[in-house]
Amino acid sequence: MNLPPPSAPGQAQDPKSVARHYVMATFASLSADKAPYYAACPELVDSGRQPQGNEPPPKRQCNKKVSLEGQFWTCASGHTCQRPVHRYLFQRQQISDHTGSLDISFFDEVGKQVLGCDAEELAAAWEDPEKEAQVQQHLIKASYKRYSFRLKSQREVWQEETRTKVSAESVSAPDYVKEGNRMLEEIKAVLKPPVPQNVAGG
Repeated sequence: MNLPPPSAPGQAQDPKSVARHYVMATFASLSADKAPYYAACPELVDSGRQPQGNEPPPKRQCNKKVSLEGQFWTCASGHTCQRPVHRYLFQRQQISDHTGSLDISFFDEVGKQVLGCDAEELAAAWEDPEKEAQVQQHLIKASYKRYSFRLKSQREVWQEETRTKVSAESVSAPDYVKEGNRMLEEIKAVLKPPVPQNVAGG
């Protein structure tokens, strides 16, 4: 609620414009009206991280969306490839707990953890009409499960309207012992008798 508005184009991002927090919540029915993945560029680029010792600078995949131009796939950075990789892109998926519900997005690493398969496998099934039941099985299997989420919230402008975008950076199986102890501490804090105030004698 206290996030500042998004930075103007060309301005440095305010460190306070991104909030990260942990919640334990349950996925509602996982839905996919369109393909929950995209074709990504596999070109290796500099990761931006500092190398360790004499090691070469670490690399990462470009991962930008590619489109087919003639016989080659091309991304916005000008990289070309003959075969892209597929990465998960789930948007507006609902999670809920006892306080309410929230729409989140999640991407490749979280998608692998939630669906139990990588995007290449799901893409192959999605594009095969005879494997529709297999796609639905993956989605149903991931629905109504409880996870510990690490969420990232930030403001963004969409169609001239400022909104809060929430995405899952990681998920893990819930640690019920840890969560139970946290809840117990909250209950103890509520039940703790107030500290008596000193009253000056008259």
